[in-house]
Amino acid sequence: MTTRTSYLNMLYVSPMDIATVAIETAVKHVIEKIKQGKKLTTEDILILYLGSISEDVRAMRAEAAEREKALREEIAQLRGEVSQLRGDVYTKIDEFRKEVNARFDNVYAEMNRRFDAADAKIDATDAKIDTKIDELRKEVNAKFDALYAEMNRKFDEVNRRLDTIMTEFGRRFDELYRLLATALTQKRQES
Repeated sequence: MTTRTSYLNMLYVSPMDIATVAIETAVKHVIEKIKQGKKLTTEDILILYLGSISEDVRAMRAEAAEREKALREEIAQLRGEVSQLRGDVYTKIDEFRKEVNARFDNVYAEMNRRFDAADAKIDATDAKIDTKIDELRKEVNAKFDALYAEMNRKFDEVNRRLDTIMTEFGRRFDELYRLLATALTQKRQES
C-alpha cells in the first residue's frame, strides 16, 4: 500500500463507522438512563439491541478486514508471480530475438560471401574478356595495317606504272608533235 493510498484511507470514514460511533454513543446514553433508574422507551430498547448486535457487526467487520488483507496479500503475491512470469517471457523473447538476429546475421554473412564470390568470378570473367578483346583488337589492327601496307604498295606500283605510261605517252606525243611539225614544215616548203 502506498503512502497516498494510506493517507486517503485515513481521510475516508465509512458510513458504517459513523453509524457504529452513533450507536455506541446512544448505548452509553441508555446505560446512563438505566443507572439512574429511569424507565426505558421502545427506542431505548431498540438502541440496546442495536448495541448488542454492533459487537457482532464489529467482529464481522474485523473478519472482513482480515479477509481483505489476506486477499490483498494474495493479489500482491499473484502480481509478483505475474511480474516474474512477464520478466521470464521478456527474457525468452529477448533470447529468441537474439537467436533470430544471429541467424539473420549468419544468412546475411553467407549471402555477402556468395555475392563476393560471384563478384570475383564476374571480375575474372571480365578480365578474360578484356584480354580477349585486346588480343582481337591487336590482331585486327595488325591485319588492317598489313592490308593498308599492301594497298599502299599496290597504289605505289600503280602510280609508278602510270608515271611510266605517262612519261612514255608524253615522249610519244612529243615525237608525234615533232613529226607533225616536221611534216607540216616540209609541206610548206614544198608549196
